[in-house]
Amino acid sequence: MLALTGGALLAIVVGAPAPIRWPVVFAAVVLVPGSAIMTLIPVNDVGGWLGLAVALSLGVGVVASTVTLWLGWWHPLVSAAAIAVASCVAFVLDLRSLSRATSVSVA
Repeated sequence: MLALTGGALLAIVVGAPAPIRWPVVFAAVVLVPGSAIMTLIPVNDVGGWLGLAVALSLGVGVVASTVTLWLGWWHPLVSAAAIAVASCVAFVLDLRSLSRATSVSVA
């Protein structure tokens, strides 16, 4: 998911052609925020995990959009960047906890 986030950011910053940019950005918007939340929820079923990740991602996007509209502060790129940063922080924290658990179990 970190790679997907980086790929979407790169596609936007470089100004990749639309046929390349939109699938990458769409996949990031639909998967990354929910996947970050799913690092906290143990789900063994891949289909269930994917469905929850998509639903949570869309929910995060709706809440972020609604809040920025209510506050009169509509900046979709800033909102998307904030969601991406928060998601990446959650992924990195999850990776750190996994590496700690692995190093403790090996020792």
